[in-house]
Amino acid sequence: MPPHALELPEVLTLVGSFLPIWVVNYPGNQDHLLFHFKPASLCRCLRVSKLWYDTLLPILWYGYWTENKAMVDIMPLEAISRHCHLLKVLQVHSYDAYRLQSVLLGCINLVDLSIFVNNNREINGQTGELPEGQLLRSNPLLKRLHWIGSTVDDPRLNPQDFVGLRNLESLTLVYWDCSGGRLVGVLGAMSGTLKELSIGVNSGLQPGVFSLALLQDDKGCHGKDAGTVIAGPTVLRLERLETLSWGYDDTALDCAAELVKCCPNLKTFRLTLQKPAYFV
Repeated sequence: MPPHALELPEVLTLVGSFLPIWVVNYPGNQDHLLFHFKPASLCRCLRVSKLWYDTLLPILWYGYWTENKAMVDIMPLEAISRHCHLLKVLQVHSYDAYRLQSVLLGCINLVDLSIFVNNNREINGQTGELPEGQLLRSNPLLKRLHWIGSTVDDPRLNPQDFVGLRNLESLTLVYWDCSGGRLVGVLGAMSGTLKELSIGVNSGLQPGVFSLALLQDDKGCHGKDAGTVIAGPTVLRLERLETLSWGYDDTALDCAAELVKCCPNLKTFRLTLQKPAYFV
């Protein structure tokens, strides 16, 4: 006798993806939708059998967003730590770093990661440090990375954190110290996969930087014995890049023009000339 359709993992996964997890509320006095995390239906299905449990559990733990208070309130930290290896999407702020330390270190299968570094990392008298570099190195399957640094003191970009990201297709970098060719080193590591690139306000970018592919040390030297992090061709080429966005930074417009020349198959270029409201 052939197995029932719901005993086939691929069919069960498809059916499970339609089970409601989020309930949308349309408040009449607000201009945005409210999403409530309501996984009761899916949780009941997990109890049917071991097959259903193993197949549907990754759907429940597909993503975790620290900005979503409904999700944070309903999910115990112990449960998140136990299942964090199933997460595919993660959004995390540095003010959650102390509470989520064990969760972050257990994420190894992420495909979409958003990191927001808080200006003040001391929360309730405790200092939390995001293991950002380790998080990147532990997730080689990443396809999208949205990484916002600190507006107070731009942290230094480390090209070594990006070496293993051979599947990255979309990258956003804002508020980073890109001096010494660091951004070139990062882009060179993923030149064969990157399709979308968004560069916001970053410090340390100098005209001519995109004609180099060796990371310079603080003395302006480059080479194997002078602090080189990533070696590559003499000219940076992003063969697969189709969309480039350059944020407001009137000191680095020449760099934007240079980067465009490194993208032979570029289809869309967006340049933001107006200073965003949060800079005023």
